[in-house]
Amino acid sequence: MTLLHNASSFCRKMRIFCVLATTSLASYAQAQVGCLIEPSQISEVASLAPGTIAELRVERGSVVKRGQILAILSADLERASLDAAKQRASSEADVAIAAASRDLAKIKLKRTHELMALGHGTQMELDQARTEHEVTDHRVQHAKDLVQIARKDVNVAQSQLEQRTVRSPIDGVVAERLLNIGERVDGKPLFRLVNLQKLKAELVLPATQFGQVREGMSMRLQPELGQSGSVMGQVTQVDKFLDAASGTFRARLSVNNFAQKIPAGAKCKVEVANSQSAPASR
Repeated sequence: MTLLHNASSFCRKMRIFCVLATTSLASYAQAQVGCLIEPSQISEVASLAPGTIAELRVERGSVVKRGQILAILSADLERASLDAAKQRASSEADVAIAAASRDLAKIKLKRTHELMALGHGTQMELDQARTEHEVTDHRVQHAKDLVQIARKDVNVAQSQLEQRTVRSPIDGVVAERLLNIGERVDGKPLFRLVNLQKLKAELVLPATQFGQVREGMSMRLQPELGQSGSVMGQVTQVDKFLDAASGTFRARLSVNNFAQKIPAGAKCKVEVANSQSAPASR
């Protein structure tokens, strides 16, 4: 009887162990959540001004830097306007002519004063000389003002010409070129750029994980790319609510990819159970 009791007890313990082992394996399986790696930033680049594409400097797959020229629109009119404004701004002829007239009027006013002192001039002649001097002085100032206006016109013309140049707003890669040379640009995007130096992964988590996944936590992310190693990602966003229909919530991971070893679009898995709090950023 004792032997039978011990055997029965052993079987019960083994069944409990199997249940616990099965539960543990199920928990481990639930710890891995499927995800999709995506670019952190997608930018559709358009021209600030309408026009016709005259030059394209990048193609699909080109690596670009922020501020780099991607395309140039035809700008003959803008260049002509800039040249004319520069010519007006650099011309000092009108100022010199007005200044010479003012100097002559000043000499005439001085001589009229001298004649008046000698009793040979009249008050009318003095008033006329004084008025001529004031008028010529205003003409000098007006000529200087016109030069200043022309210099502002240069800035405006340069700005208008710059709008004919399409530059990259981000560091990234050209994912798609949407127009060709000779095509009309009128609010349409020319390029689609993606930032691959920093990636993101969207997670859909069960409600049981709500409150356990927090912003700032680190999680290990495994891209499904054969023998590629895992990388660490940081939680940057967590939903503050649950989706009632599915009983889930979303979280977002940010992954550094400066070496660009991880391609966007790859599937991945995240070990949620092994997540840990990341050190506070300074």
